[in-house]
Formats: sequence, C-alpha cells, structure tokens
Amino acid sequence: MKRLLTYFLTMAVLLVSIVCVPNNQVAFASGKKVVVIDPGHGVGGNSEYELQSPDSDITKIKDGGGTEGIVTGIPEYAVTLKVAEKLKTLLEQKNYTVVMTKTQPYENLGNIERAEVGNNNNANLVVRIHCDGLDNQSVTGASMLIPAPIGYAKDISSISAQYGQTILNDLVANVGMNNRGVAERSDLTGFNWSKVPVVLVEMGFMSNPQEDRLLNDDSYENKLAQGLCNGIVHSLNKYESGWNQNSEGWWYCTDTNNGYYYTSNNGWKYIQGQWYIFNYAGYALQSTWYTDSTNGYKYYLDSNCMRVKGEKDKPLWLCLNGSYYGFNEEGQLYVSATTPDGYKVNENGIRSN
Repeated sequence: MKRLLTYFLTMAVLLVSIVCVPNNQVAFASGKKVVVIDPGHGVGGNSEYELQSPDSDITKIKDGGGTEGIVTGIPEYAVTLKVAEKLKTLLEQKNYTVVMTKTQPYENLGNIERAEVGNNNNANLVVRIHCDGLDNQSVTGASMLIPAPIGYAKDISSISAQYGQTILNDLVANVGMNNRGVAERSDLTGFNWSKVPVVLVEMGFMSNPQEDRLLNDDSYENKLAQGLCNGIVHSLNKYESGWNQNSEGWWYCTDTNNGYYYTSNNGWKYIQGQWYIFNYAGYALQSTWYTDSTNGYKYYLDSNCMRVKGEKDKPLWLCLNGSYYGFNEEGQLYVSATTPDGYKVNENGIRSN
C-alpha cells in the first residue's frame, strides 16, 4: 500500500510539474524539430540595460521600442506579432514544435531572455521577426541578419548563415519583394547569447509609404509568413546531422551533438576514425592538397575526403599526375628527405629515385 501511495504521489508531482511549465520556457521532448519564433519589440520598449555579449563589458538597452509606420502609424511590434502568429500556425501544420518568446504586445523581454528561450528549448532554429526603418523613405525590401562568431554564437554562426540565406531566398521568392541580402552582425545581444542557430529577418521598411501599407495588409502578411515557413522547412529538412551531399556532389558534415556545420574555423575534425578538413562554406576538401597553416605540413585529401596516411616507418605512396608522393603515419607529406623505406623526395615532395 505504501509503495502504491508513493507511486501516485510521484505521478501527481509530475503532472503538476507538467501543468506548471509555461509554453515559452521548455518544449517537451517529442522527437519533433523545435522552432522558436521571436516577435520583435513591445509596447513602450524596455529601457533597462544588459550585456551585449557574454565575453564583453559593453551594455545595451534591452528594447528601444522599434519603428512605426510612416503612413499607418502602426508600431513595429504589432506587425511582428501578427506575422509570428501566422508563421506559428503554418509550422504547426507541418508538425513542428513551435515556441513563442512572447504572445502579448505588452511583454518586454530583454534580448538575453529571448535568446535563453531558444537555448532552454535546444531549438533547431530561432527566427527573430522585425521590420526596418530609415530616414530615406525610398528604401524597400527584406534583409536577413545573421550572427558573427561572437560570444556563444561562435559555434552556430556558420549554420545560421546557411539557414539565413535559404530563408531569405524563399521569402523574397514568395512575396516578390526587393532582396537586400544577408548581413553579419556582431553587435546584437540576441545573437551573441544564442547557443542555437538563429537568424533575424527584416521584413520590409515601415518608413516607405507603400511597404508600410503592405506590412499592415492581412493578405501580404500571409505571404510573408508563408515565405518564412517555406525557408524554415527547406533549411531544417536540408541540413541534417551527420554526413550529407549537395546536388553538386560536395560533402558536408554537421556536429551530431550540437547541430552546427564544421567549417575551416573548426580545423581538422576526427570523424569515425578518419581525419577531415572543411572549407569556409562547410564543404569537405576532396581529391586535393591542403597546407596546414598551423604547422606548415602538406596533406592530401582523397576522393572520400579522408586524409591519406601511411604507417610508422612505412610511408603511403600515391601517384598523382604522374609523380609519386609519400605520406607518414600522420598524413604529412615527406619533403626534402629520405623516407624510412629509402626513397629520396625533393622540396616538392616528389620521389626522385
């Protein structure tokens, strides 16, 4: 009886815990991909200050309040929240778990708090939704901001850039708007505190009379939401963890624990017993030479993108373009030396006898 009572008490505590967890804090593990939507700004802004980055002493205001329509007078936070709600509906229809950083216009979270919603939910992607404004009323179009490798974003800046480009392309294509491109930013608090992939879309200029009216038109907002949804789905379906190959045959690999792309910033990566090196865009080098700037040694990556290597005192010899090259057990090319098996190689690593 005592054991049964303990069981029911435990279940009661669990149920209370589940009921009490707010939907904007922790998404339950369901196997679904998690997208956090962050509608920009709030009523009155937030004049408190917060650190711009975990590795900086610079402070910034939490929320400057955003812009407003030059014709309609409608504030940015009203537009971003409406589009965010439409996007949430579309993504949930596609079986994504969607978490909103805010659901009411008067909520004035700081940018660190917003970033933590994504971090706490281990989101596959955080999409920050904003509108733009300038003194020049003729400027129109959408742009995508992506994080620089600053603060916590060091590990997710590369994959965020890829997501950002894909989403912007789909947004512009669906809406038929001006494409202002992708821009890297190091000064955005919500980026610098993010440990998960994050992008910020500027959906258009409320300082332009025509675009201001469009941004407050329900059918146009539907197009914006659909374009963003298309880009998010394309991004998260395309960039899976582990090894993948694009349509042109290039191989890329994602960190299966953290979900970000390996790039040249990561240096050599030891994956399943082999060494690989990646370029700045995240593609594995293949059938080519690579000189390591950290030690000056030259290596060769074979057709499987693997670093070739010999054994201790037993070089591996490769015939490349009619010449023989020898590699030691670390994969380093022998140059200006006599190899352990008695061959001489010149300063270019070519076997001469």
